[in-house]
Amino acid sequence: MRWLAEGFGARGPVLGVDLSAAFLDVARAAGRSASLSDRLQFIRMDVDHSPLADGLADLVRCAQSLDGLPDPVAAVRGMARVARPV
Repeated sequence: MRWLAEGFGARGPVLGVDLSAAFLDVARAAGRSASLSDRLQFIRMDVDHSPLADGLADLVRCAQSLDGLPDPVAAVRGMARVARPV
């Protein structure tokens, strides 16, 4: 997330999403140590059932997680839904 916050964070917050509270704690700490806390936001949620608005995100990136999800197809659909149409 660091490169996203450095590259895109000036235009708006970079939102990190995960089901694991422990992983989000690690990500928050990394953001603080890189002095990027003002550009990062984190939310614990399931991407299959996201409360985020349609088209909210300019970019959606999924890293090292699809293989661990119970329904990867639903997760991709959820990510596509919140991505802004191009």
